[in-house]
Amino acid sequence: MLTSLAAVVLGALALPLQSALVEGRGANPARLAMVTGVFNLLWATMSVLMIVRP
Repeated sequence: MLTSLAAVVLGALALPLQSALVEGRGANPARLAMVTGVFNLLWATMSVLMIVRP
């Protein structure tokens, strides 16, 4: 569940925002930072749960 949610956040939000920022299409760097932070929290939570509850 967390893995698929993290994949959706990465594929639908983070990567398009990153591409827009690199190409100079007026993306908001703060929004990219927020979305990336959410992805990182989801991924870290999933990693901890994999270790604690194998």
